[in-house]
Amino acid sequence: KMKIEEVYLKLKDKNIRLTSKIFNEYVEKFIKYGSFEELKVNVLTDQLGRYIIDRRFGKTKVKAINTLINSIKRYERYVSHIKHIEYTTYLKDVNKVWLKDFQTYFENELEIKKDYPELYVNDKEVRYFSIRTENYVIEIMGYIRRFWNWALNEELVNDNPFAKYKLNQPVYEDPIVMTKNEVYKLYSVDLDDED
Repeated sequence: KMKIEEVYLKLKDKNIRLTSKIFNEYVEKFIKYGSFEELKVNVLTDQLGRYIIDRRFGKTKVKAINTLINSIKRYERYVSHIKHIEYTTYLKDVNKVWLKDFQTYFENELEIKKDYPELYVNDKEVRYFSIRTENYVIEIMGYIRRFWNWALNEELVNDNPFAKYKLNQPVYEDPIVMTKNEVYKLYSVDLDDED
């Protein structure tokens, strides 16, 4: 009872929006780690979930961040498999090397899936994998950077690994523009012809 009260007071002091689910998770982790300070060294994917709740994003961003969360979980499975250890990414683990390793994994996940299909047996999301464009990878890494800025503001972390890690800017080519006449011709094509 005292531990529950201590967790409540600490969370209240930090102005964290509490739902019963979040509160119960914090209590469980408090009991597991033994002190509130240890909760700051939390699991990256858990804190990304808190970020979604705290920021109240629209459906599109929530979907993108959930894609990121699932990708990090698959990355952790991959690292666990390769290194033969149980691996979880904690906030304290995220540095320039981790960012580069995760980005390389994310860029090449389609090939990794082919090499290690056993890691993807129970994943529903992987059915929709396709080659990831450079812009898409940059977008997903940008979500990590924005999350990290939030984590710094929330005092969950002290260092910014993006200060030492350069993210490329998206590259957009000139759009292909059609004249009204070309659009009309395309619209007028009879697709029922067999030739």
